Amino acid sequence: MVQNTSVVCKFSENGCTWNFKAKDMANHLEECNFAPYNCVGRKLNMFLCSWKGLKKDAIEHFKESHSNFGNCFPFTHKSFFKINFSNKINLKGFHLINAFNKDFCFCCQSDSTKKEVNVMIYLMGRKTTAKKYLLSFEIYTTENYFKKVTFVQPIFSDADDEDEIKSNGINVSENILKQFVVDDKLHYRLRIVKKEFKPRTESASSENEVRKPERKQGKNFEMAKKMNNPFLRG
Repeated sequence: MVQNTSVVCKFSENGCTWNFKAKDMANHLEECNFAPYNCVGRKLNMFLCSWKGLKKDAIEHFKESHSNFGNCFPFTHKSFFKINFSNKINLKGFHLINAFNKDFCFCCQSDSTKKEVNVMIYLMGRKTTAKKYLLSFEIYTTENYFKKVTFVQPIFSDADDEDEIKSNGINVSENILKQFVVDDKLHYRLRIVKKEFKPRTESASSENEVRKPERKQGKNFEMAKKMNNPFLRG
C-alpha cells in the first residue's frame, strides 16, 4: 500500500508539480528538471565551473557563460568538423547540439598518453527518450573523402550513470589515427539518427492464412521437367 501511495516530488519547492507513486519516484528524481545540477562542463571534467543551479537551467547557463568553449549549433546531416590532436598534450572539445528539437552534449578529448581520441554524447533529457537515438561518428581524410571509418553507438541520457556513459563512448585507436590525422587535425562528421522501430507482425494462423493460387503448369513445363529428370525421359 505504501509503494502505491501517490507522493509529491521532493523538489516541489524548486517548482516541480509532479506526483508519483512511491515505487516510481526514484526514476523520476534521476530525471527531474528541478533537481540541483552542476555545470555540464564540470560534470564531465571538461573544465572548472562553480555554477550550481537547476537542471532545467543548465543549457542556458552554458550558452551564456561558456559560449567561447563550444557554441550551441543546429544539427544538420551536412555538418563537418575537426578535432585538434596532439601527441604531447591532452586536448578537449565540447559542443551543444540541437537535433530533433532536443539538446545533446557532445564532447571529445585526445589522450596523449594512450594516443587515442575519446568521443561521447548524451541527451539532456529522459532515459526512454535517449534510447530512441543513435550517434554515427565518421572520420575521414581531406585528401580522400572515400577513405573513412564510421562508428555507431547508442545515445545515453544525462540521468544515466556517468561511468556508464564514459565506458560506452567511442575510442579511436592510435592505429586508426595514424591513417586519418592530417596536420594535427582529425576531420569528422557526426549524425544523430532516430532508431527505426518496425511494428511486430504476428504470423498468420493456419485457419486465417492466405494461400497463393497454385500456378498452372503448362506443356513446356512438363517437357522441361522430363528433360531434367533422367527417370522421366522417354
